[in-house]
Amino acid sequence: MDIRTLIMYFGIAVAGLGVLLLAFTTKWQGGWGYPYRTTNKPLARLGWLLLLIGLAILIGMAYLNGQLG
Repeated sequence: MDIRTLIMYFGIAVAGLGVLLLAFTTKWQGGWGYPYRTTNKPLARLGWLLLLIGLAILIGMAYLNGQLG
């Protein structure tokens, strides 16, 4: 395994951690409109940040490897 593959796996792990944080800080309130609310806003923001950083790492490495046009 080369370093580029490890960096892509790291990006996947960071994005996955962000998704888990978002999943655990969300609760359903029911009703119409947007029925989901966060239980911990700073932790949800951290989850969004980790998700975006992980996706940026993953897409950036795929671009640099020539896998994206």
